[in-house]
Amino acid sequence: MTKVQKIKKLNIACIEIDLSKQLLDEVSLTSLFNSNSPLKYWISDPRLDKEYKIELEKEKNRIANEINVKNKENEYKFNLYHNDKIIRLIEIQEQEVNFNCPKKEVALNKLRNTHSYTNPILKRIIDGEYWDGETNVSLYNGNWIFLGKDKKKVFVEPPLYKQEKLNEEEIKFYQRQYVELKEIQRIFNDSNFEECNECKYSVDYIEFNNKGYEVCQYPNEYIKVKDQYNLLF
Repeated sequence: MTKVQKIKKLNIACIEIDLSKQLLDEVSLTSLFNSNSPLKYWISDPRLDKEYKIELEKEKNRIANEINVKNKENEYKFNLYHNDKIIRLIEIQEQEVNFNCPKKEVALNKLRNTHSYTNPILKRIIDGEYWDGETNVSLYNGNWIFLGKDKKKVFVEPPLYKQEKLNEEEIKFYQRQYVELKEIQRIFNDSNFEECNECKYSVDYIEFNNKGYEVCQYPNEYIKVKDQYNLLF
């Protein structure tokens, strides 16, 4: 056990003064003792340590109380919004700030009546499966996207060695698929789908059960249209 550890264990107030470069006459020492020189400092101060621990505990309790109050407030808001027929709660996840934007869903919903909806890959995107809106292009390895929460790799144009074996009909299929995917990408990148915190329909943001939610007040008419369409198929 070091000398400092022994002093602290005995709960003794003690300061240390560095006299290695100090004149040891009475005037110089008195001046040093009465100054704020960094050459003298506390090794142990039980009274201050106790006061610090008390204040630290108070601060911890204050923060914990604020968090508890905020959690109760957010729980109340979540239940209130969840049961509101006008309000839409949009779960926010990393890099998906406006993936569930209802304005974007309306635009995608219009594609249900186009040729794009007959394509199995594009249909998945139109129906709401997660896509980050990015395409990956390689001269030799083809073009691909990542679909779903697990981000599975899906080719929209095959690698070069496979393209050489395609017939004319297959070539036209992949060309059209890529063109129609770019149209969906244009919707994803549309500047009208701004970040939630800049959108006039965003009325609140809450955190509940370790998840973040944007509170969206976008008109719900499109949901009825979407549901009616689903009933037909």
